[in-house]
Amino acid sequence: MVAGTLLLLATNPSGFILSLTNAGNKAITFSLTLAGIFCIWMGFFKIMENAGILEIIKKPLKPIIKFIFGKVDNKSEEYLATMLSADVMGVSGVGTASGILATHNLVGDKEVITYAAAMLVVLNASSIQIFPSTIISMRAAAGSTNPTSIFLPALITSFATTIFSVLLMKLFWRLFPPKNVKL
Repeated sequence: MVAGTLLLLATNPSGFILSLTNAGNKAITFSLTLAGIFCIWMGFFKIMENAGILEIIKKPLKPIIKFIFGKVDNKSEEYLATMLSADVMGVSGVGTASGILATHNLVGDKEVITYAAAMLVVLNASSIQIFPSTIISMRAAAGSTNPTSIFLPALITSFATTIFSVLLMKLFWRLFPPKNVKL
């Protein structure tokens, strides 16, 4: 890669600089577009929180949270519900703060990984999404003629990876329980 860049720079310096400048402009425009979309979603979730809608969402998520994470305290449940709501809407970045708070709450001062904290990492890695809004926004910002065409494949993939991840985590935690894994 370095050799190719140096060769391009040596053979066509003006084309190289022009391409570099154009790519930089596109990257900045793309980043600002995504930042705007991200801010809108963050505001939307803040409004939901202030209006008590997250409490309403938390109720049907309670049995799912219990099945996936086991018995967790009420505050962790609230953080997990907020994080899962954001993940399901495809704006997992919005739920990051709640995920961090949930992790701190689940681990506490034990300084060893708990089942619920490990499951949280696995669930975040599997990326459950019903509506992949970030990807659709990225495709729209990049000029896609049909940015929502990925909806069904993303939905199927999301459910498959999440179910597989949760089941594997449950299986491996039972077969190979960790012995005081330090954080």
